[in-house]
Amino acid sequence: MTYEEAHWQYLSPAAREAHNRTRQMKGYPPIPPPALDLYVPKPPQIRPIDIRDSEALAAMRQFLGTPVMGMPRGAEGFSINGIDVDNIDPAEEAKRKERAAYLASLKR
Repeated sequence: MTYEEAHWQYLSPAAREAHNRTRQMKGYPPIPPPALDLYVPKPPQIRPIDIRDSEALAAMRQFLGTPVMGMPRGAEGFSINGIDVDNIDPAEEAKRKERAAYLASLKR
């Protein structure tokens, strides 16, 4: 009797199915489902995050974006109407200031 057959009732249904597929690919007959299913799923655990771990650091950077201090020189890290601050055309900036001045004059 193999280890899998001896502990078949403790394996998860997904593991049983995957193991049976492997057995069939190798030419062995599948192991039938257990008469008494004793599989108990483990409760989910929330592990503390080690911020020095490279995988955790990569996930944080992907979620939060590049840190401002790590950006190339000149990039401010924000945009106006979807345009990076450094890439604003001077003519467009002048139009924006005119509109702002016009709106300010209407409020008076």
